[in-house]
Amino acid sequence: MDTRPEQQGKWQFGGLNWPEIHPLYPCPDTPQYRLQVPRPKSGIQLPSDPIQCEGWVLVNLRNGFDAQFATFAEKHLVGAGPEQWYFGRIDGWVLYFWKTDDAGEIGRHPAGFIDLRTIVHAGVLRTGNLFKVEAGLNGGELTFKVKYLNEAEMWTSAMRQALVAKVHQDRIRKEEGRERAALARSTFHAAPPTPTGDFSSEMNNFQVRSYVDPHRLRTLRRIWSTCVAGADRAPDPDNYIELYDMYNADMNDDLDLDEVEAMIKDLASVREQELQRMLAVTRERLLDSRQLKLNGPAALSRWRKEIGEPGERLQQMYNCYIQAGGAESRAVLLRSELDTSRDGFVGPSEFLQNAPIFLLPAHELLLEGTFYQNCQNALRRERHQEDEEDGGCLSM
Repeated sequence: MDTRPEQQGKWQFGGLNWPEIHPLYPCPDTPQYRLQVPRPKSGIQLPSDPIQCEGWVLVNLRNGFDAQFATFAEKHLVGAGPEQWYFGRIDGWVLYFWKTDDAGEIGRHPAGFIDLRTIVHAGVLRTGNLFKVEAGLNGGELTFKVKYLNEAEMWTSAMRQALVAKVHQDRIRKEEGRERAALARSTFHAAPPTPTGDFSSEMNNFQVRSYVDPHRLRTLRRIWSTCVAGADRAPDPDNYIELYDMYNADMNDDLDLDEVEAMIKDLASVREQELQRMLAVTRERLLDSRQLKLNGPAALSRWRKEIGEPGERLQQMYNCYIQAGGAESRAVLLRSELDTSRDGFVGPSEFLQNAPIFLLPAHELLLEGTFYQNCQNALRRERHQEDEEDGGCLSM
């Protein structure tokens, strides 16, 4: 096309020849002409740690996968399909059910599948000679059976891993959304940028990191010590009611994930502090130079057996609760156990019913009770021995 000035506006082969359009004035200083925030990536992010699990399962796929597409007659007039053996295999976020475990003609298309990101709870029950794996979903439930307990535990562990990974990704995505929103406010509305100093970071991570103030520390220690002392008896509901009210800061009758995680970290911190204090006391009293001279290796061996080794097991348990990844994973799984109604909320009644089982289980309290009882017995023997030695010197 001829672009010479004298040919502009004239008909040529291919259409009219018009000049290129340019704005007469620069763009106005309004939000739509400023720097645009990039859109978030919409690709599916797979679990950071691959979820690997496969094996033969006895499952009914008829109603579980067809209910959302079935008609009224199909839902209410057609009976449930029979259970059949399928080969289950997890690939990414999806659990596939195949008619065979090879890649032949029958194995090209799965008989059914389920998105693991919809799972909110996983558990195991025994039914006759088989073990039933229960996967609680958003608005339903999927169950299948396996022959052995270790297979059921393997499937349950894989589903819980998917639950933890999904919640972790949701929290990261939520935090990224907050950052994009802050950037959008500063870009489109000329708002001052959000402070990024130590104070703001502490406030943003307050619920996750949870500073334990002295009053809360004393209350937690009292509640926990009462539970340890009564580990062999029925739990006292007043302790758990007080614990729920302490962490339900917004008073909305729901413990969200951040509040549950803060509760786990604070309780672990209190328990660890008491453990370290008791270990220091017993070392100072039972492993001093005088005791080692009198009893020699026997005193050290007895301390390790009754105090040192149980204390190490408790320390390992507390470390799993205090670490960032461990605290988040335990909070996700704990909240899934507390939410028995599967409605996404943990109310006071649910917490009161399930917290004694999952938050402070009896086997942990009994282990702690045995440790502190051993410490008291050892210190009592040491004081009795000192009294005998002092009495012998006075009688002479």
